[in-house]
Amino acid sequence: MPTLPLDHPDPFAATLGVMLYPGLETKSRAKAAAFTSLFLARPLRDFLDAGGSLDHEHLVALATSSGERLDDLEKRWWGGLTAGETVRIKFILTQHHPQFASWENAVRVVEQSAVKQKKVGSRATIQAARTQFKSVAHLWAAWCTRGRALNSARDFGGNALLAFNAFLAEAEVYREWGTCWRPDRKKESASPPLLPEDGWRVPDDWLAAEGAEGYDRFRRLPDWRLSDEQLAELKPVRGLTA
Repeated sequence: MPTLPLDHPDPFAATLGVMLYPGLETKSRAKAAAFTSLFLARPLRDFLDAGGSLDHEHLVALATSSGERLDDLEKRWWGGLTAGETVRIKFILTQHHPQFASWENAVRVVEQSAVKQKKVGSRATIQAARTQFKSVAHLWAAWCTRGRALNSARDFGGNALLAFNAFLAEAEVYREWGTCWRPDRKKESASPPLLPEDGWRVPDDWLAAEGAEGYDRFRRLPDWRLSDEQLAELKPVRGLTA
């Protein structure tokens, strides 16, 4: 399974590039690198203007990876956020409303939310986003859990590293759940995992490192539940055992 580029000079920017362009083929990897360079352009300029320095190798890598066109970036943001929100809702269903814990119901909740907010999001496009971003859906779910404001460290006393580590820890909770959880059905052994086992993940040495501050602290996700109004629109899952 591929590991996130946490050895990058800015691991947050590099991880976000992977989230937007998760494919393993050359084109996707080039676009992920191009996004990282684009994302860092202004902060890097401000950093250098303030007297900071970056070694030549890293400067060359950033400069030479920015040539790809990112004309699909807006659609990628929408797809990633939609996939993440669908996984987040599926997680809530499995934890607190198991009688409704189907992907169909998770998609239905996301679709209803889009309608209420007058945003784009048909059932077909939501399903397509879930498929396109399945290898990073746990990361997007953590992004949605963080209030979509990961680049702000205000909730962590201004500690950006702690905020990033909390995000990675939450993503790992979603990934572990998605690869291990199975429905309580008669044909349970035949059920595929909710999330792919070969999805993007943190390196093993990150989990063991002292630098992964906040991992244990932030492994508990918010205890969200769906409202009675939302549940009223869902269909019970068939085949559950007593």
